Amino acid sequence: MVNVSDQALFQKMEEELRQAKELSGAEQKAHLHTLKILTELALSETKTDVAPQNDAAHIPHESTPAVPPALNQGKKLDMSDGANGDSLFDF
Repeated sequence: MVNVSDQALFQKMEEELRQAKELSGAEQKAHLHTLKILTELALSETKTDVAPQNDAAHIPHESTPAVPPALNQGKKLDMSDGANGDSLFDF
């Protein structure tokens, strides 16, 4: 992965903005699209360069169980309908 300096990135963004201001129509949109991509690139690099915040801020207030309660809860299934086993694959 190639690291691009912020200064080089901003210079390219300014160049694309200048060209977009000078043009119109589809050519202007092409330069604006390039500017959008450069902006997204700058934001993504910033996001990965920033140290992670304190994880305590991301803990939900309500605790949810990691494992759902068992649906069966130890009770045998009623087999009076002609089923012939405990497994879903028993026919």
